[in-house]
Amino acid sequence: MQQIASQCTNCGAFTRRSFHHEEEYQSSVLLERLRTSNLPATDEEISHIRHTILPTVTDDISSIESKLASLREVITSMEEERERLKNVQKRYSNLVSLHRTLPSEIWSEVFLYAVCIYSNAFNASRPMWQLSHVCQRWRNVSLSIPSFWSNIEIDFRDAAQKEANVQLLETVIQRSRQGPLNVYLISGYSSVPSPDPSILKRILDIILAESHRWRKLHLTDDSGCWNMLYAALHNRLPRLESLALYVPQLELEKHSAVSVFENCPRLTKLSLGGVVKLPWDQITELDLSPMGPVDSEEERRECIRLIGRCPSLETLSMPEWGSEDDESVYTAITCSNMRKLDATSVPVINALTLPCLREVFFRPEPATADYALSSFKQLLIRSNCITALTSLSLANVPLAASPADCTLHSILSQTHSLAILGSIAVLRVEF
Repeated sequence: MQQIASQCTNCGAFTRRSFHHEEEYQSSVLLERLRTSNLPATDEEISHIRHTILPTVTDDISSIESKLASLREVITSMEEERERLKNVQKRYSNLVSLHRTLPSEIWSEVFLYAVCIYSNAFNASRPMWQLSHVCQRWRNVSLSIPSFWSNIEIDFRDAAQKEANVQLLETVIQRSRQGPLNVYLISGYSSVPSPDPSILKRILDIILAESHRWRKLHLTDDSGCWNMLYAALHNRLPRLESLALYVPQLELEKHSAVSVFENCPRLTKLSLGGVVKLPWDQITELDLSPMGPVDSEEERRECIRLIGRCPSLETLSMPEWGSEDDESVYTAITCSNMRKLDATSVPVINALTLPCLREVFFRPEPATADYALSSFKQLLIRSNCITALTSLSLANVPLAASPADCTLHSILSQTHSLAILGSIAVLRVEF
């Protein structure tokens, strides 16, 4: 007997329903007989098929389709309810998740790790602005970190400086509270239209009003735009620790700016592109590379003289030298505290004695590599510091059978013969 699925009206379970008519049984016999033979159906059989079997089957199909539609509605409703419950589950799970229980101090460390410490706060597209727009908690954390807003870079060549930038700078200053500021001021000739002078003056007035908080100043100018700045900075940099000055010497002298930075009680790090009056006995880190390449005898003497004026110097980066002239014209200097040297010039190497040297990066001109490496060896011997080196980097040294190659192996062989070889922690030789 043929059966069909049926849903229980009480519990909703599906059962199998039997056909109730003998004709339905007979129709299955009829179907089997006609399917297994080539005999044509009789008129009575044809009438039975058309008027009894097909209408019954059609009604049953309609009934099943109706039930399926109802089931689909039930499934759709249950799926919607499932998604709603998942959202409820997610919301409640978030309420007890770890990130909600972390103290703000931990979030502060995470944010500081995620945001580059040199990221410019005077740019609304930078990460500190994006983090402060995620949620109320993240905003509160971001606003509680003054160092987030301590780096301010202003390019006065940018024609896009407008009223909104004034408001942006005021917001950054407010969020930095009374913490130290790292200020990068850039000016110079530009092919693009100049910004509105009134806007630039307002921006400069705002940042100058906070000069007592400047910890680092990076000043770049090749057009003589900083005359007002120099006048406003005299004796107003009590917290300045690092100065990078990339301004032509003539511009400094023209605007009487040579002595602007003379009274900076905390200044220890210096990168120069010109010569100014400074508290030299405080300087521990000196970068003269912006002055290079130095070609004139006067410029070279000035470089050596500046080194000699820094008794507390620990780190030195020298500019590129011109032709290697007679080094005997340079006064010999002993830097008792210098631990790190970055140099290219043989005359500089020959002029220095560095008993506390620990890190060296020496990259002479390839044409003078033989002579330069020999001078470098004499520096190590003269300073009696080879056993204390922790980092040795040599560039432009040929890897061929040459005097320089022999000198390099001589240096290394002497080092390897020492009992404290383990103190040479890093050795990088570039070819």
